[in-house]
Amino acid sequence: MVGAMIDAREVGFGSEANEQLAGLLHDAKSQDVFAPVCVIVPSNYVAVTLRRELATGNYGATSWVGSGLVGTDFLTSYRLAEAVAGHTFLAQGRQPVRGVVIGAAIRQILSDTPGIFEPIAHHGATERELVRVYRELRDLEESDLNTLASTGERSSEVVRVCSAANRLLQDKWFDEFDLFRSSDLALEKVSNFGRLVLFLPQRLANTETTFLSRLSDVSSMTALIGLTGSEEADRDSNRVADLFNTQHLSSNVTPASASTVISVSDPDDEVRTTVRAVIGLLDQGVAASQIAVLYPHRNPYARLLEEHLNDSAVSFSGVSSRTVADPMLGRFIRSLLALPDKNLNVDAVLDFLASSQIRLHVDGALSAPSVSWSQAAIAAGVSAGLEDWSERLSRHKEQLVATAAKERIRTGDDSQSSRYEKRAHEVNDLLTFVTELNQIVNPESLPTDWVELCSWLRQAIERYLGTNDQVGPHNGDFSAVEQILDQLQNLTRIEPATTFSVF
Repeated sequence: MVGAMIDAREVGFGSEANEQLAGLLHDAKSQDVFAPVCVIVPSNYVAVTLRRELATGNYGATSWVGSGLVGTDFLTSYRLAEAVAGHTFLAQGRQPVRGVVIGAAIRQILSDTPGIFEPIAHHGATERELVRVYRELRDLEESDLNTLASTGERSSEVVRVCSAANRLLQDKWFDEFDLFRSSDLALEKVSNFGRLVLFLPQRLANTETTFLSRLSDVSSMTALIGLTGSEEADRDSNRVADLFNTQHLSSNVTPASASTVISVSDPDDEVRTTVRAVIGLLDQGVAASQIAVLYPHRNPYARLLEEHLNDSAVSFSGVSSRTVADPMLGRFIRSLLALPDKNLNVDAVLDFLASSQIRLHVDGALSAPSVSWSQAAIAAGVSAGLEDWSERLSRHKEQLVATAAKERIRTGDDSQSSRYEKRAHEVNDLLTFVTELNQIVNPESLPTDWVELCSWLRQAIERYLGTNDQVGPHNGDFSAVEQILDQLQNLTRIEPATTFSVF
């Protein structure tokens, strides 16, 4: 519990919360439309949606002149903390930490002093779980960590690894918990944000709650705490009220309940049924902003919903199911990174060829004939390994050349024999291509540090796809990958040596 009092008000989710927020904005801007207000939101998605909703004017005027939002900021707690405390860390040369950086620090600690994690130190799941726990433990104070470490060997080892990773990072990186704990707040910047409104807070970290309380000492803050009317669902909302030293909220909201249960055969049928229901509600005049579709798992529902809603010409707001791995460049990188561990397995090589328009030669514009090469590899009976590729493709080429000669002698028709000769030439090109590919993805020749691995991938992309100015409509994907590689290169500051499997 924190000492400051924050004006907490209960609201129902949806239109009621938006109307209350519009009213608060109107009060703050009743005399001056330029009066600053900062709305602290749970996520960036909420910020974008909320700004659009309020700008429509459907929830009431937000100032004495109408529904404008001039002078109104919509920020997450993290972004607000970055704005009022980030200057201290940037002046020290520290950078915002990312998950991949935390992972690198965890791997480095496990490499140096694995402790009880030695048998599983190099397992990917170990790293992922420790990164997740690291985030949770960062919200605890030193005394809490000591108490947790005293409960048993496993807890002690987890605390040890996460604390060591934090010490490794603290001189060059900072995270949201450093910002929330910072005592060097730029009070003038806090004042410039004007009145603060905490909009529908979800689960708040302990350090986040303390930070918001300190802000309320400088600028007045109102918290709109969302309630559903269900005691179990409102547990977190009441916990937030308790943290702000506010009396327990009593809900006047009527709990929602399911009115219909529909049984269908599979996820695709679920989504089709849901989209038909959405369209039915829209036809009845229900506002799109009052319709939400909830699903238990991202895969496969996010992709199916996106496809069916787009096919039905229904505009929607939500997290896209498309990732960097989905477009052509992403497919190319995934198939390329799979090759070193597969020893030129024929299926892996054919997947690589089919992933995108692979350039036949480094200095040419022609694309590799992936279909005919796939047919040649299958006909030759290739399995895996450069020796197998060379032996079977050479034998297949000789058979095609011999067949071409027999056809010329038998029929005297050059057109039929030339087709066999063309296929023999394609087999020779395929062998040359695979030989070069083996040199690029040979595990024994791959780099062992982040900078060189990123350089290796850039060179492979340029060799097989071309430079940024040659990719046309895919330029945006190339820029995104370039940014990711720039970030990965920085991991050498934490993890000087790495392996291709980690990359």
